[in-house]
Amino acid sequence: MRVPACGLRCEISTRILFLGDSLTEGSPGVSTLDILEALLPDCSLINWGRGGDSAPSLFQRLQTLPFPTDIEIAFLWVGVNDVFLKVSPSFGLLRRLRNQHWSANQTEFEASYRKLLAYLQPRVRHVVTVSPLFIGEQLDNLWNRTLESIIAAVERISAQYYVSRYIPLREAFVRELAQEPSSDYLARSLAVIQLDKLLRTPQQVDAVSARRGLRFTLDGVHLNSRGANIVAEIFYQTIQELLQAAQPPRPIVRLQ
Repeated sequence: MRVPACGLRCEISTRILFLGDSLTEGSPGVSTLDILEALLPDCSLINWGRGGDSAPSLFQRLQTLPFPTDIEIAFLWVGVNDVFLKVSPSFGLLRRLRNQHWSANQTEFEASYRKLLAYLQPRVRHVVTVSPLFIGEQLDNLWNRTLESIIAAVERISAQYYVSRYIPLREAFVRELAQEPSSDYLARSLAVIQLDKLLRTPQQVDAVSARRGLRFTLDGVHLNSRGANIVAEIFYQTIQELLQAAQPPRPIVRLQ
């Protein structure tokens, strides 16, 4: 990561909420939020990521939690599990046991994503939507081709609602992977991912990632140090721009 020339300082009361799945939660793999916490020591970063969450299960979860007050920025990063949970029957079974439903089709995903934005808009000052990344680092595989329609929907719906920023996060990785193709490794076994959770340090994660021939991830989905630093840099720049913007955000416009 390119370390900023000077750290971004914000009021200690500045609260930033991160909503999503295991990529937000930071396990398995390297945690993006751990990197951001070091860069933003004066901000309060709230991690509401939960492994396995999809768009509908995240919305369902939000209905059961007391939403924190005075949130300046909320990052919404979800969607990969709406495709990934179809990769392996064992993942689907576990998600059912945990009452984490996923989108049966594109229409259901879009409806759930709209509900998430409608829920967040009146509760936070800035909403930032983030495109899903990939399922396996070979972007022409079946799952990534399926994920493209989810990514397109996130961008399109973000433009229809008021959001402070849409981040086409996948594009930064696509450029890199086009220059240097990666391994086709993808963890399909629940046991493998559970074992990966035992990796305690970024160095351990990176060593396993290298053995698997991957560039940005531990297992084709969850991030290694290189991937987490790219995401952290993009998130940091977004936070910096939003907090330092002179003009207030546009009034919230609710869609019917």
